[in-house]
Amino acid sequence: MTFLEHGEMLCGAEAPSFLIFDFSTAPTLLFYSYIPIILGALLLSLFIFFKHRSRESAALLAMTSFFVLWVLNILVQWVSSYHTALMFAWQLTALFEVGLYLSVFYFVYTFLYQRDIPWSGKIVLGACMLVTLLAMPTAWNVSAYDIENCEGVVGFLWNLLYALEPAVIVALLWIGISRYRQATESVLKHQTVIATLGAAFFLTVFFISNFYAELTGVYEFNLWGPLGMLIFLTLLSYLIVRF
Repeated sequence: MTFLEHGEMLCGAEAPSFLIFDFSTAPTLLFYSYIPIILGALLLSLFIFFKHRSRESAALLAMTSFFVLWVLNILVQWVSSYHTALMFAWQLTALFEVGLYLSVFYFVYTFLYQRDIPWSGKIVLGACMLVTLLAMPTAWNVSAYDIENCEGVVGFLWNLLYALEPAVIVALLWIGISRYRQATESVLKHQTVIATLGAAFFLTVFFISNFYAELTGVYEFNLWGPLGMLIFLTLLSYLIVRF
């Protein structure tokens, strides 16, 4: 840990090489896995949104936006040299992560049923986001900051999130199975299977990598989480080209 002339504490023994960032401590996989994936996801969702503006394309864009924000926030946690920026990034993680899970669920529902989610569902989703937003600046979210290791100490809110995230995956599989049973055409059944399994795979890999990293303290493991998005994007591209 070092100090600037104005007294700002820095993470690490030396001043940052690039103003406020120090890329020397970041794992190589950080750049090879995160940056290409977020660029590909953003370009695909923007292309679909401007090509065919609909509820489904807007939901896809919202999902991608939360994903990009989450990834950029994690990048800050890896390369920022300022403790204030690191603490703020740790506080933002819960909001972006909950938004990602809920927006994936919303996208899959609107894609499968070709209609908006019921108001009861919107109330539940909105309540989850509101609770997360209200808890974001409190000790419920980040209870303390470990200045020696330059990382936040997660609070009780994360116990709720690690229960919510598998519940979202189960709910997503449930609506996929329900839609598959209702579909009478083989094309719709095929679309339902691909979209549901692709989204479930992405969220499952994302959850396991983040939960294991938090459980063990080996945060390099959560670098594999976004790779599930690559599979999901590949399946979405197939649906676009095929159907």
